[in-house]
Amino acid sequence: NQGEEETDCGGPCLNCLFKHIQDILVSFVKFAEVSSEIYDVVAEVKISNAKLAAEEFFYEIILRDAQGVIMQKIGGKSYLYAGETAHIIEAGLSSKRKIASAEFLINNQKVKWVQREIKQPTLLAGEKTAEIIRRADKTAVTQLKLKIFNSTLADYRNIEVGVIVFDSSKNIIAMNKTIVDLLDSGNSIPLTFSWPGGFKINTANILVEPRVRLIAN
Repeated sequence: NQGEEETDCGGPCLNCLFKHIQDILVSFVKFAEVSSEIYDVVAEVKISNAKLAAEEFFYEIILRDAQGVIMQKIGGKSYLYAGETAHIIEAGLSSKRKIASAEFLINNQKVKWVQREIKQPTLLAGEKTAEIIRRADKTAVTQLKLKIFNSTLADYRNIEVGVIVFDSSKNIIAMNKTIVDLLDSGNSIPLTFSWPGGFKINTANILVEPRVRLIAN
């Protein structure tokens, strides 16, 4: 009765977008044992809201042993653009016993929603090579080298670059992440990711995900 688009939203009332918010969904959670008692975790998260971005959301990762006992619990925060699917990677989590399961929990009640229809800028990855390096002490390290290219017209800072490695059956076998301080427009930067131990990487089975936060903090 006041020019609303729907009941009690729109016009002089709350924007109707905020009346139909859909929760951030967790598609999957995977973990890999990097070395004895050290684990990396990746979760795929997605947002269905086409015009609302999550400026900030909080998550909790829980690692349990085979008996269900919590061996590690950490919290963190991230963001998502409207309609975005992204991967959250946490590396180097320790546990005194072998991990059997991982949980990735989001507190959807505390998500900071904002109306933003901008999209994640497109940064490309290329020139990927992988090799197993044998050290003098007979231990091995697997290395993945690649370049990130910025073909946009803007300079970007604090780019989080996540890498997920799959086997031929599309199972996740390794993951890692790093931060690029600055990548100027028209330039590229080489990156190297390393894992202890030797395993084969097919560069065709790699997901490289550079993410830039343009949503106001």
